[in-house]
Amino acid sequence: MNEILQQRARFLAFLKARLKDGDLAEEILQAAYLKSLQSASDLRKEESIVAWFYRILRNVLADHYRKARVRRKAMEARPPAEPFEDPALEKTACRCVSALVPAIKPEYADVIEKVDLAGAPVQEVAVQLGISASNASVRLHRARKALRDQVIRVCGACALHRCVDCSCEGGHK
Repeated sequence: MNEILQQRARFLAFLKARLKDGDLAEEILQAAYLKSLQSASDLRKEESIVAWFYRILRNVLADHYRKARVRRKAMEARPPAEPFEDPALEKTACRCVSALVPAIKPEYADVIEKVDLAGAPVQEVAVQLGISASNASVRLHRARKALRDQVIRVCGACALHRCVDCSCEGGHK
């Protein structure tokens, strides 16, 4: 197993050449490491450990592409979301959310501002950012979770009650 760790840079370069996204390549490499630990008994005595790990990398990469294709088809089949247009609810919703957007990672804040606050479609934002639509969707999901965590951290109990008629002081107003 030590030989696999010594070849980390080569494995990462192999994935980056196929994915063009360093973060995604890193995630897939980590998944392959996990898979190798789970299937170490599959290593044949006559097989090189590096060749065996490349086989695992290819399988994990194929799984990624298969899952991405399924997600893409599901997104294409789903009707576009309706924009938020309830002025009564919009006026009572917590103002903390937009005030806390700058507190999250810049790439998350960017996608939140473009999709959720400006109403741009995820596919359009993906093109602007130079990433795939599925990557943009994942980033948006992570951004929303980061923003939700930030609102809960700052607003406390108010956030747990969906911030309607917000009365928290939160120290950010």
